[in-house]
Amino acid sequence: MKKIRLLTFSLGLFSAFFAADGVGAASRAGASDGLTLMDLGSARGLALAGAYSAGVDDITALGFNPASLRSLSSGNASLYFQRGIENQSRGHVHVGRPSAKRSLGLSIGYFDGGTFEAVDGATTHTVSLQKDLTASLGSAWRLRRTDVGVAVKYLSSELGGLARASTVAIDLGLQMPVTARLRVAGAVQNLGRGLKYADERGRLPRLLRAGARYQLPLSRTNSLLYADLPYLLNEKDLQPALGLEVGFGVLAMRGGVARKFDDLNFTVGLGLGMGSMSLDYGAALISNLDVQHQMNVGVRFSGARANAAIVRAPEPETKPARHTLGSLAGDAPRPTASVQRRLYIVVKGDTLATIALRHYGRRDLWKQIYNANALTMKNPNDVAVGQKIILPAAAR
Repeated sequence: MKKIRLLTFSLGLFSAFFAADGVGAASRAGASDGLTLMDLGSARGLALAGAYSAGVDDITALGFNPASLRSLSSGNASLYFQRGIENQSRGHVHVGRPSAKRSLGLSIGYFDGGTFEAVDGATTHTVSLQKDLTASLGSAWRLRRTDVGVAVKYLSSELGGLARASTVAIDLGLQMPVTARLRVAGAVQNLGRGLKYADERGRLPRLLRAGARYQLPLSRTNSLLYADLPYLLNEKDLQPALGLEVGFGVLAMRGGVARKFDDLNFTVGLGLGMGSMSLDYGAALISNLDVQHQMNVGVRFSGARANAAIVRAPEPETKPARHTLGSLAGDAPRPTASVQRRLYIVVKGDTLATIALRHYGRRDLWKQIYNANALTMKNPNDVAVGQKIILPAAAR
């Protein structure tokens, strides 16, 4: 039955993907300006072909869906810088912090288009081609089972050192778990007035996003399938995207494909977890055989919220014994302050807190379990039956 559901889900995604190939060949109302708002500063999102509106516990997902802030389990920061041809450069800084009621996130980005030589009669001037600055402040909270988010964005742009304009836009987003493995999301982005240079006002790149994340029922890896259906309102173009992430311990391999107007773009990437540090790399093959590279350096810091789905009030221990590979061999686990490193198989009713209580004797040590599995367990809320996790040794 699980295989049938998985096959149906996958076929549905691929059908939507290829059926949409004809959409967008129709008339497009016109292009957008303020495209710096589309530079989201996420190497992981790039590696997944932009199919990241259902991303969780990652501050760089703020640019895809502000509701993702609610899933942050700890303070989270990310930085990236990129220098391209003709002295072009861009960068992004993301910082997020969860709390019991509302989670907050801040993103600051810039784009420098380089310089060119402008001739004014007999005089030659070096002029900046384009300089943009963006800032986004987001907040997310929970309404019953749905995470709701909003982000206010500011864009300032300068063209040729002469024309300047600025504007404010808003993003709105939702995320909701459907099952233990499936999470759906939706967002509307860049709602606001366009940039006005002189007497002309353009249009911001407004878009609608619908997406999903599905944890594949594979025992040897932590594999996540992402799907997004972004619709560009100005261009009247649907740009579906699929991404796959496969985790092997501290290493994650990623790939994706997206249809951008009339072309297919393919992406690849890697992720590496190093304790509280992480390194993410993404590359996109553009239709003209150009390759876009991006790398993020991330860090997690203190400030994890006491999430009700993780830390609960003590409850009677009446559930069946949970099994690890050691217990299946006859070595039953005992609540203790120090245990040997082992592999644990999640069963129905488990949370990280109850697992920590059973194996370490303390419910608050769920954080150590999460840190030991941070790369393959992107959200401490998403613990699936049959999932294999590492229980670190000598927990304190």
